[in-house]
Amino acid sequence: MIPDVAFSQSVPLRHPGNYQPMPQSSPFPRRAVMAIGLMLGFHLLALSMAAGLLYLPWAAARRSGEPNARVTIYCWLGAAFILWSVAPRRDRFRPPGPRLRPADQPRLFAELESVARATGQTMPSRVYLIHDLNASVSERGGMLGMGGRRFMALGLPLMQVLTVPQFRGVIAHEFGHYQAGDTRLSPWIYRTHSAMARMLDPSLNSWGILGILRLPFQLYGRWYLRLTQADSRRQEHAADALASRIVGPAQVAAGLRVIHQTAPAYEEFLRREYLPVMGAGFLPPLAEGFQHFVHVGEGSAIRSPGTGGEPEPETSDPFDSHPSLPERLAALGPIPTGAALDEGPPAASLLDDLPELESKLLSAAFPECGTGHPEPISWQEVGTRVYAPHWRRLVDANRDALKTLDLSDLPWIARNPNDLARRLRGPDGHALEEDAWEAGVAYAIGAAVSLNLLERGWSLETYPGRPERMFSPQGELQPFSLTRELASGERSWSDWTEFLSRTGLSDAALLPAAVPTTTTV
Repeated sequence: MIPDVAFSQSVPLRHPGNYQPMPQSSPFPRRAVMAIGLMLGFHLLALSMAAGLLYLPWAAARRSGEPNARVTIYCWLGAAFILWSVAPRRDRFRPPGPRLRPADQPRLFAELESVARATGQTMPSRVYLIHDLNASVSERGGMLGMGGRRFMALGLPLMQVLTVPQFRGVIAHEFGHYQAGDTRLSPWIYRTHSAMARMLDPSLNSWGILGILRLPFQLYGRWYLRLTQADSRRQEHAADALASRIVGPAQVAAGLRVIHQTAPAYEEFLRREYLPVMGAGFLPPLAEGFQHFVHVGEGSAIRSPGTGGEPEPETSDPFDSHPSLPERLAALGPIPTGAALDEGPPAASLLDDLPELESKLLSAAFPECGTGHPEPISWQEVGTRVYAPHWRRLVDANRDALKTLDLSDLPWIARNPNDLARRLRGPDGHALEEDAWEAGVAYAIGAAVSLNLLERGWSLETYPGRPERMFSPQGELQPFSLTRELASGERSWSDWTEFLSRTGLSDAALLPAAVPTTTTV
């Protein structure tokens, strides 16, 4: 778990006291004119096309003396679709996660307020916790970008992987968007983008000739995206520059590298470790699991490329909303040799009552996972309560294929898996595809061995990003790596025979005789 670090006060900023807020990176009026002009241009194009489609049947009928039903229906449908696409929608605000309040999170808000003072900005009206490895700001309400309410969203995974000084750089970056007026322009751009997305919905390809009406909007859309995304990249550079002046370029660069390296690990953690457990109706601790995955498990290997060195060269696509990492690092300028890089505790240590926050966060973030209210569960229990029942179903589906095997047969099976693979079935009863034979045998053997050892009183250890491990006073084993080790020679036949003898399993059958009971780890 993340250590509970107490702070008597906020860590000082790089330029405390005498800092003067930076001027806006580019004139807000010019950017506002561009955003509103692009929106008006899109709607003018849409209304002109709709008016033309409504006029066309009347003009054709007047010229020929009688209406053409097919032309009329096509034009009316096209006009109706265009008007439906550009019609204003009510923007309903849905909280992205649990709200964080100053009274409940005094250390976090002390950091936010210190950065707000340094940037000369007011605090957001509301701050939310989200499950993404990201942070964002926005404004809602008001008129023509004025008088809106400020919102901020902070990602819990982001706060886990960044130190407090690095996190302060991210917060300064987000306040930079407030200072430059970016959040006041976002609603205009978002509404136009949403209308354009409805107009260019790929499902229209099945509408036949009606899809031809999309061509002018496709051309306008590409031009629109080039302009707005280029401006978005300039905004990111300006916000980075402000953060660099507040906390120093070394901290900003370090934070950018950590986020870039860790983002793939978080996606992998969710896909492989967290969502399957939630789908089974359980709620393990997100923060603890991700921290273990990224620092001890497979996530540490995912993070390793580029650590301590320059990232691979890459450039931004014209349609990217953010500059590439090398471009952002280059824009920060050279970092002085020997620049102090404060390590500090993880930023998540600024949060109080983390388990309660997690419970609220995950219920809002993943409502589709699990049935009803997921049951809280520790990662130590995941093996016996989530994985073991799945292994049992798989073994039961393959009992006829496995019942004649002993544990002492496994070296031969590992080196000659095809015969067993042909007879294996998935839990759904279907035969394995040939390209999945090796993995299928490894998983079936691993499941059977795990259940067998559970029945015999062995303990099961499961942590995110690490192979399942069975252990007892007599020894330990990673069942799902067993066939690979035996096939490659990493574990020799004699080693396996000695292991079985030492653990009293020399004459043991592969299959367990009964359903294993829950084992305390």
